[in-house]
Amino acid sequence: MIRKGQDHLLALVQSFFQDYLRNVRGASDHTIRAYRDTLRLFFLFLTSSGKRPMEQLKLDDVRAEAVSCLLGSCRVEER
Repeated sequence: MIRKGQDHLLALVQSFFQDYLRNVRGASDHTIRAYRDTLRLFFLFLTSSGKRPMEQLKLDDVRAEAVSCLLGSCRVEER
């Protein structure tokens, strides 16, 4: 379980996958892998700015602007 005050993004995501998706929602392994892979791409995108390494990402690093920027770059790469 995550200690109070700890907001490292990877720990929060791990808790979400293990505690919520698997145990509460009963998500399939396929669904969990799909979410994991998508979040991995997003985390790599966040770290590409050089602001901080992946293991130091915090929940505050996830912003609507970052999601929009990622989606915009995905659309550009598709063309």
